[in-house]
Amino acid sequence: MRPDNARAIALYESRGYRHFGRYLDFYEDHADALRFEKRLGTEDLPQTDLHVPYYAQTTNFTCGAATLLMALKALDPATDQALRDLAAQYPDLVVYDPDRGMIRFTSDLTFGSGSAEVTAGV
Repeated sequence: MRPDNARAIALYESRGYRHFGRYLDFYEDHADALRFEKRLGTEDLPQTDLHVPYYAQTTNFTCGAATLLMALKALDPATDQALRDLAAQYPDLVVYDPDRGMIRFTSDLTFGSGSAEVTAGV
């Protein structure tokens, strides 16, 4: 959020979020954006036992996917092997990316209208 948005900052901080970073020149008027985070559902876990990997979103629309992947890997270490297995099972559709610890589609996918059929595009 914008650094000059005192009401929003106060609201997030009152809800347990903590400021952890800044995006420079984020808004159209070149203002920076503050980054906030909050750990969810970890109150009963010792902080030393929970490693949350960081995955940057790769487009403007992948923040949800990156967040979900971070949570899955933090709460279930078997997630990484499950992703490897999925890529091995569907090599024509997905490939495992060991540098990012995630799978990615090998091409654009087309979903048939009104059906569960998925075809790989060119």
